Amino acid sequence: MFITIAPEKIVRTDEIVGIFDLDTAQQTKTAKEYFKTAEKQGRVIMTGTELPKSFIVMKDGTVYLSQYAVKILAARTKYVFR
Repeated sequence: MFITIAPEKIVRTDEIVGIFDLDTAQQTKTAKEYFKTAEKQGRVIMTGTELPKSFIVMKDGTVYLSQYAVKILAARTKYVFR
C-alpha cells in the first residue's frame, strides 16, 4: 500500500522504517548526527516548500522531510493497515 507524505509525494508503506517528529528529534544528539550524515550523503529530501514538521526514514536510507505532522502520517498509516 501507499501513503501520501506530502502534497506531491507518495511512498510505499512497506518501505517506511519510521516516522518521527522533527522538533523532538532535533533535541537528541543521535538524531542530529544521523541528519548530518544523511545530508552529507545527499539522502535528505525536502518534499514541499512549507516548514517541515516530521521526517520519514525509508529502508534505503532516504530521509523525507514532510510538512505533515506525525499524528497525520500515523493516522494515514493505520488506515492503510486496516
